[in-house]
Amino acid sequence: HMPTHSVPSPESVGVVTACYQMLAAAMETGAITSDVLAPLESEKVILNKRGLFVEPAMLFFDDRPGLAAKFGTLLDHNVILRQTGVSPAMAAAGVRSLAAAVRTALVDCDQPSDDLALADLIHARTDLIKRVLESQAQAAGRPDISRLEGLACKRANRIVVQHFVKFIGSEVSSKPETVDSFFDPQEKRLFYSQSNGEPPWPAIAR
Repeated sequence: HMPTHSVPSPESVGVVTACYQMLAAAMETGAITSDVLAPLESEKVILNKRGLFVEPAMLFFDDRPGLAAKFGTLLDHNVILRQTGVSPAMAAAGVRSLAAAVRTALVDCDQPSDDLALADLIHARTDLIKRVLESQAQAAGRPDISRLEGLACKRANRIVVQHFVKFIGSEVSSKPETVDSFFDPQEKRLFYSQSNGEPPWPAIAR
């Protein structure tokens, strides 16, 4: 255990990194399970961006470009990069995926209207979409095609969303921002705003 205000020596950092490498290797071989590391969640055992040991529960993996920046300086020191050979053990200890932890909510949608043609197009190409997603399944995990079943598409003049994440006992939020598209997984609704008369395909694909 080290105090959060004490910057560890390079030797200490090397020892801790080696420990996580061994733990991750043991998890991979099945020698230990992830629940063995769960008690570390509230211990100061992982370095933050300032090079200080903090609790894993205070940290996020910076796994979606630009997402942490949406919260201004709130998460500046508490997002870390995934490291090959150590990240699985850190995740088991309590470091969270920022992409998975963030909740995005629709806060304003100007004049939404049903777009049956786009919904029909997506439904007609479900098999093609499935093949594309499965080709990248190794990197992104198994695709959830069920999200396309019963999908409703809505065109709007303007879409505004806000991001929320639970951090240090409370929920913090980003500033509202205008986006080209938003998917509501609970209601299975896809909102988008047209650009030059065409749907924003790259944003819809994401």
